[in-house]
Amino acid sequence: MARLLCAGFMLSFVTAASMAVIVLPYVAFVTYVPSVVLRGLGWMGLGRQRGRGLYTATGLLVLLLGIGLFGVFAFGYAAERLFNPIYAIVAMWAVYTLAEFASYVSLRGTSRAFPVASINIVAVVLVLLLAGSLGSLEEAVMAAEILLRPTFAIMAVSALAAAVGSLRA
Repeated sequence: MARLLCAGFMLSFVTAASMAVIVLPYVAFVTYVPSVVLRGLGWMGLGRQRGRGLYTATGLLVLLLGIGLFGVFAFGYAAERLFNPIYAIVAMWAVYTLAEFASYVSLRGTSRAFPVASINIVAVVLVLLLAGSLGSLEEAVMAAEILLRPTFAIMAVSALAAAVGSLRA
């Protein structure tokens, strides 16, 4: 399970780091879904292995909400006439990211890397503060290109730390 989590977090690192760099955001489209699948399965496996419902729940949330988020984003431009998808995207991401934060806190005794990974809570706060000012998916993409770069950098640090920590989980 540690290898699945590590691989998922490494892909998450690539996803976040690519979004923090101007020329690479399309890499995120390739790495995001495999990242949430590997992390989801890894968390669920860790939950079974350790008998901890928190990790199993985290895995289910990462898997289901992560794939749902990608679907809403991918079809968001078409759906934008019916509803504003940015709020659904932010809500799904925030819920599974908070679940991962809780799991990092729970695992802090297994590796010094998990307290560092807990920096993802800062990214959640920043995104939630910014989300209120975004009107459309197009504005969100533009904001990601300018305003969210530091947030993606925080997420990259968190993912890299979680990858290291997961090898000891």
